[in-house]
Amino acid sequence: MPNIKFFLWGHGPEETNLKKLTEQLGLQDHVIFCGETYPSIIPIISMMDVFCLPSLFDGLGIAVLEAQSLKKPCIVTDIPGLRETIIKDKTGLIIPPKDENALAEAILTLLSNKELRISMGNAGHQHIIDNFSAHQMAKRCEEVYQKIITPKET
Repeated sequence: MPNIKFFLWGHGPEETNLKKLTEQLGLQDHVIFCGETYPSIIPIISMMDVFCLPSLFDGLGIAVLEAQSLKKPCIVTDIPGLRETIIKDKTGLIIPPKDENALAEAILTLLSNKELRISMGNAGHQHIIDNFSAHQMAKRCEEVYQKIITPKET
C-alpha cells in the first residue's frame, strides 16, 4: 500500500528509536510524528481511514471513543479499558498486546476492505451515541447517585 500514512502522536521512551528506524527504513514520507496534539487530535482522526491504539496500558481510551464518534473503525489491544471501548468485530478489531503481526494484519484487513471500514465506522458511531453520549453518561451518573442515596433494606 504505497500511499499509506501513519500518524504517531504523543511522546514516549521509544520516540527517538522510532524516528531512527523510520529513517533507516526510508519511511519518512509514510510516518508523521505529531508530538503532543491533544486537544487538536480530532482533525487528525478525521483524516484517517483507520484508527489504531495498540497500547500496552491505557485508561478508558478516550481517543478510541473520539475516533468512533467520527465513524472510524478502530483497532485496539486486548487490555482492560481499551477492550471495553469497542464491540469486537462490529465497531473494530481487538488484537493481542505486543503482537505486531496481528496489528499489521488488522490494519491491512481494514484498509483493503472499504465496505468493512464503513460498516464498522457506522456501527462505532452508533455505539457512541447509545453508550457514551452526554445524555447516556448523565443517566449512568444519576443511577449511581440513586444507588448511593437509596437506603438498603435490611
